[in-house]
Amino acid sequence: MRNIAISVPAVKIEIKREGLNFDQIEEIAVEVSREIGRGVLIRILEEIDNEVMRERTRGKLENKGKKGKYLGTRLGDIRYRRRAYKEEGKKGYRYLLEEEIGLKKNQRVSSSRKKIEAMLGFNSRGYREAEGLMKELVGSSRSHESIRKGVIKEGEEIKRHEEAEIWKIKNLKEEYKGEESEVVYIEADGTGLKLQKGEKRRRRRKGVEIKLGIGYRGWEDRYKGGKKQTKKLKGKFIYGGIERGEEFMEKLSLIGEKELGISKAKEVVVGGDGAEWIKNNIKNYFGIGAIYSLCRYHLNRAIKRALGYDKEKEREINGLVKGERIGEAIEEIEKEIKRGRGEKKKL
Repeated sequence: MRNIAISVPAVKIEIKREGLNFDQIEEIAVEVSREIGRGVLIRILEEIDNEVMRERTRGKLENKGKKGKYLGTRLGDIRYRRRAYKEEGKKGYRYLLEEEIGLKKNQRVSSSRKKIEAMLGFNSRGYREAEGLMKELVGSSRSHESIRKGVIKEGEEIKRHEEAEIWKIKNLKEEYKGEESEVVYIEADGTGLKLQKGEKRRRRRKGVEIKLGIGYRGWEDRYKGGKKQTKKLKGKFIYGGIERGEEFMEKLSLIGEKELGISKAKEVVVGGDGAEWIKNNIKNYFGIGAIYSLCRYHLNRAIKRALGYDKEKEREINGLVKGERIGEAIEEIEKEIKRGRGEKKKL
């Protein structure tokens, strides 16, 4: 197999100086760079196609000539020509160039460009905004609806990959081989998401709850050296899904087993906001010894309700909680509830 050698033609640019500013110069340079890059891409593809033709096994494939193809890339849209081959006894054509370089059948956009579209589509305020940003970055863009479909497809592929990994762990095909943890922390929460009109009709409901989970084994210094005390989570992993609470907690525990070895940890602490789908599934999927921790915000809110919004007593209870004198805090709350003060709610 020989190396590919191509030559890039010199570029001559003529620019009017009158009223010229740096932004215009930069835009010209960017567009010229894209144009040269697109030319290089086409030349490389066509040269590989020539090499593949020369190296193919004779007699099995019939060369039917060249056919054009459009492909969206990070440098913009390109159109190149490659040879189509007919295989005896089979329908359709084979394109040896695409097979050689890993392009899927009927693929219209490069993988790297799809990833950029997916990131912009996910992080932008809308798919129309993502379309505009793509034009700025690449010089061209698919429609906002195509970007939206691309984001959904990318998400489905990620989901399929996650499901395959979860299956391996569940069926003991993959075992945790990392360091054992003193404590593993798991946090879970849910947030509502409104659906678009078409999705509303298909699902027959106004919205869905996206469940999110995060796991880590503690905290470590964000920066090496220096006097800064900034911390970051150690061994962090995240998981999200649109599914029933029990199913979500099972998958979260399986991913936690793969990433942090939950079953080998000395202690597992699961944090939540009081939602039943979190509390009711902790023992089943994180072990009988797993500890449930109500998040600080919801704990403070529950204390307020239990104490009837008595500020002085609230400060006293919070002081006990912060000092990790939990038993004393519970005793004080129970005394207040027995006195008939506040809402009789269980923390």
